[in-house]
Amino acid sequence: MKSRAYETLKQAYHCNIQNVIEWKNQGRYVVGCMGSDVPEEVLIAAGILPVYVFGQPKQDPILAKRYLEKGFDPYTLSQFEQVVTGQYKMLDRLIISNSSDAMIRTYYYLRAIRKMEPHMPVPPLYFFDFLHSPYRLSGVYNRDRLKAFIREVEGWTGQEITKQMLYESIVLCNETRKLLHQLNALRQSPAPKISGTQMLELIGALMVMPREQYNQYLSELIKEANNHEVLQGVPVFVTGSPQDHTLFYEAVEGCGAIITGEDHEMGFRHVKDLVDEKVDPIDGIVDRYHLRSPISAQATVSRRVEDLLNEVKHSNAKAVIFYIHQKHDAISWDYPSQRKALEAQGIPVLLLENQPYGLITDEVKEKLSEFINSVKGGQYVG
Repeated sequence: MKSRAYETLKQAYHCNIQNVIEWKNQGRYVVGCMGSDVPEEVLIAAGILPVYVFGQPKQDPILAKRYLEKGFDPYTLSQFEQVVTGQYKMLDRLIISNSSDAMIRTYYYLRAIRKMEPHMPVPPLYFFDFLHSPYRLSGVYNRDRLKAFIREVEGWTGQEITKQMLYESIVLCNETRKLLHQLNALRQSPAPKISGTQMLELIGALMVMPREQYNQYLSELIKEANNHEVLQGVPVFVTGSPQDHTLFYEAVEGCGAIITGEDHEMGFRHVKDLVDEKVDPIDGIVDRYHLRSPISAQATVSRRVEDLLNEVKHSNAKAVIFYIHQKHDAISWDYPSQRKALEAQGIPVLLLENQPYGLITDEVKEKLSEFINSVKGGQYVG
C-alpha cells in the first residue's frame, strides 16, 4: 500500500514506545493500560494519552520468569518484562483491568514489587475492577466502579471531568471507531483493498497515538484506499490468543490468504462497538464495555460459539484458524464446541496450539500453506 498516512500509522505501530516518549516530552500525562476493559473515554476526557503495553517478541522475558510462576502465558510474560525492565518507565500510571486471571495476578505481582523493591521502574498502579456476567447487578457494580475511576483520574490531574467532557470524548472515540469500520469494510469486501496485517497495524497505532491526530491520518487513508489495487487471497478468520505483533498475520497472508476478521483483543474487537451518544455518558461507557462480545473465560461456551459464528459470517471468511499460545489454556476450553459448530456450517478449521510468542516455526508455516491451499481446492478435511 503506497500511502503517506498508512506509512505514518505503520511507523507509529512498530515504534510504539517513541510515540509515548514524544507525548511525555511535551509535559503531558501518559497512562499505560493492560487488559481489554480500561475505559479510554475517561482518560481522553482528562487530556491523558492512554497507551497499551505491548510485548516484545524478540526479547527473552528473563526478569518476568524470575518473578512469575510457570503458569503464565508467554504474551503476558512479555508484557510483564517490558514493565519491570523499565521500557514503560515514562508512564505516570499503569492501569490493569481484570479482563483475565493472568491480568489480575500481574497486578498483584507488580504491586508486591513496588512495595518490596521500590527501586524497580514499575509505575504507580491502579486496578480497574469490571464484571462481565450478564446481570443487572453486574451493571450496577460496573457503574460504581466507573464513577470511582473517574474520581481517581480527577485526582491524578487535579481537574474535574464533567459530563460534557465525557460526551465530547465519547464522540471523538466513536469517530475513530467509525473510521476503522470503513477500513474494515474494505478488508471484508469481495474485492478487498486492505489486508489483515495492515488492519492490525492500523488498530495497533490507535493504542499509542493522540486520538485527534490519529483520526486525521485515518480520514486521509480512507480517501486513498478506495484507489488501491484489489488484493488476492483466500479470506480467513483468526481467533485465539492476542496478536500484538504482525508476525503471525504476515505468515498467514504470505501463504495466499487474507485475514478478513479476528476476535482477539488486539484486533477489530477493540473498536467494534460504539458508545451510545444518546444516553448518560456514564451509562453509555459502562454498557459499551459490559455488553460487547466477551473474550474467552468471560462468558459461557455457548455464547462464545454463537459470537464466533456471527463474526466469521460477517467477515465473509471461508476458513478459520485457531492460533493459541503456550499455557493459554482458557482459550482452548471453547475450541471443541467452536470447531463442531463451524464444521457444521461447512467451514474448515485449522488448530495451531501450544505456540511460542513471537516465533512462527517452519512447521507452522508448512501447516498454514497446506491448509490454505486445500481451502482453495475445497479438499481440506482437518
